[in-house]
Amino acid sequence: MSYFSAALRLPVLVMLLLTSSLGWADFKTQTDIEDVEIHYVIFPSSMIAPETANALGLTRHSNIQFINVSVRKKQPDGSTIANPAVVGGEYSDLIHRRPLEFIEVKETGAIYYLSPIRFPGEDAKMTFSLDVKYDDKKPATKIEFVRTLYRDIK
Repeated sequence: MSYFSAALRLPVLVMLLLTSSLGWADFKTQTDIEDVEIHYVIFPSSMIAPETANALGLTRHSNIQFINVSVRKKQPDGSTIANPAVVGGEYSDLIHRRPLEFIEVKETGAIYYLSPIRFPGEDAKMTFSLDVKYDDKKPATKIEFVRTLYRDIK
């Protein structure tokens, strides 16, 4: 009986690992196209220092998060450099559809595109659709994903 139980443990463990890894497979934060990496992440507005938020004209609130998009061009040596882009898009929940209005933030060696995401309630499942144009000779790249956002408890 103990051999049978041990024999079942491995398939069950493999099934659990596959199931959990499949769930994470949908949680992408990067899209690669040819020699370009498009990175996107969502974070609470409280992660932006008050001084930085004031300088950039950004609002911090428990029901505001930010989406940060950056584009990096791959170099022959394997490194990447910031690549300017035009970023737009929208986000929606079951009722509302809102545009994403990005501002460009330039730092040494980096260019970020930030847009606030406002959501009601304690949590909200949101669908995002980004349009990222990183090359004038190519059409914009469309990126779509779903995230659940949670009110910041600070």
